[in-house]
Amino acid sequence: MIEVKIRGVYLNGVKALREVELVLGPGLYLLLGRSGSGKSTLGKVVTGVIPHVERAEVDGTVKVFGADVLKTDIYKLNKIAAYLAQSPYDQVMASKVLDELLLVAENVGRDAADVYKIASRLGIDRLLERRIEELSGGQVQKVAIAKVMLTGAKLVVLDEPLAHLDVESARAVLQDLAMLKKEGKTILLIEHRFGDLKPVLPYVDGVALLDGGRLVKFYRGEPDVWLLKQHGVRIESRIERKERGLPGEVKVVVKDVWFSYGKADVLKGISLELRSGVVYALMG
Repeated sequence: MIEVKIRGVYLNGVKALREVELVLGPGLYLLLGRSGSGKSTLGKVVTGVIPHVERAEVDGTVKVFGADVLKTDIYKLNKIAAYLAQSPYDQVMASKVLDELLLVAENVGRDAADVYKIASRLGIDRLLERRIEELSGGQVQKVAIAKVMLTGAKLVVLDEPLAHLDVESARAVLQDLAMLKKEGKTILLIEHRFGDLKPVLPYVDGVALLDGGRLVKFYRGEPDVWLLKQHGVRIESRIERKERGLPGEVKVVVKDVWFSYGKADVLKGISLELRSGVVYALMG
């Protein structure tokens, strides 16, 4: 159970959160709001990043599965609550995937067998010998989720995990979150793009809407889309298929390009043409 009663959170003298009260049980919850509404601040407060790592004044109480977050040592909190930043690269310590996961396992008293088991469940066992700098954004997000699973944290907060992912990678991450919910975790997914969350909506247990550092409304059922839009939440999906012609002349021609990092092939026989007057999206 997560119980939040915040009267105010002050960052460098600025009141970033005010009068926020939430009670969350196990399940999957969305924390929505426009950029700057206080979503990330709230996510950091409930996991102890604020005030233990990022200094701030918190007026109120925050309890996560019996632990007083504001008074509990951050090293103890790490086994209870996990915060995944917007850029998962910011929380990477090792250069190789396996070393990164083994480092987390060692810190929480688990062994290599646990690492391989969790990697297999997430479908990243084939990535264990890869360097993290070689991974896509979606693959790094899966590594971050594996780290959370290793810690055994009951509360998982993900700060805009879909921000830099293509559609397929985003769906894969959302499926992983649905799996964590089935295991009894409490998941708080921070986003400002409601349209991108359609694949996970059937699994959602509640939606909290923030604006100006305040809790505007908490929904147990389907949220009011009109109200979300009024408070700066993007309703439309980022991806819209539009059939267009290809104007302009061919300006760039790529034929049968191969590239590798050491022994790992990254590009395998790539061929394409790019025309003037067209905006291209490179996805994968």
